[in-house]
Parts: sequence; C-alpha cells; structure tokens
Amino acid sequence: MRVPVSYLLQVKGSWGNHCYAIALHFVYYNFAKIHKSLSVTPAMQAGVMDWWMEISDIVKLTRKYNHNI
Repeated sequence: MRVPVSYLLQVKGSWGNHCYAIALHFVYYNFAKIHKSLSVTPAMQAGVMDWWMEISDIVKLTRKYNHNI
C-alpha cells in the first residue's frame, strides 16, 4: 500500500519521524547486520569498524544524541 506524499506532509511531525526511521535503518544495515555475501557488516568490510554493533549499541547512540528519549 502506497501512502501519498501529500498525506505524509499533512500529519504533524511525520516527516521528521520518517527521516529518523531511515537513519536508524541505515545504521542498522551498515553497522549491525551481518550480510551473507560478505560474512561481516559493510562497515567492517570497508575497514571503518573492527566489530559489529548490536541493537543496544544503536539505542545508546540515540539516547546520547537525543535527550528526549
């Protein structure tokens, strides 16, 4: 089911929440999810990190930078 962009812009705060959700997905996909083809995370493959993040690490990051949580 597709949601029209006009609907997303009418709901107060939904655009910001959508951006936060995309950012969280990006962090999870690149820093926490171990990919089958690589056997490591993309961040580890690129040499950015030596270890993979867990969900609890991502939650700690969100609490560090957003004091409302």
